[in-house]
Amino acid sequence: MASESYRFPYVVDWETYAFSAIITIIAAIGSSLIVRRRLNNYDLISVLKTRD
Repeated sequence: MASESYRFPYVVDWETYAFSAIITIIAAIGSSLIVRRRLNNYDLISVLKTRD
C-alpha cells in the first residue's frame, strides 16, 4: 500500500503582512465607531446623578 504526501512551503510575503495590517486597522476603526456611537447616545448627566 503506497501513500503520497505533499509538502507545501511556508512562505509569508510582505503582501500577507500588509493585508493583515489593513484588516486589523479596518476592524479597529469599525469597532471604535460603534463604541463612539453608543457613547454619544448616553445621557451622562442623568447617569452620574443616579444613586446606587
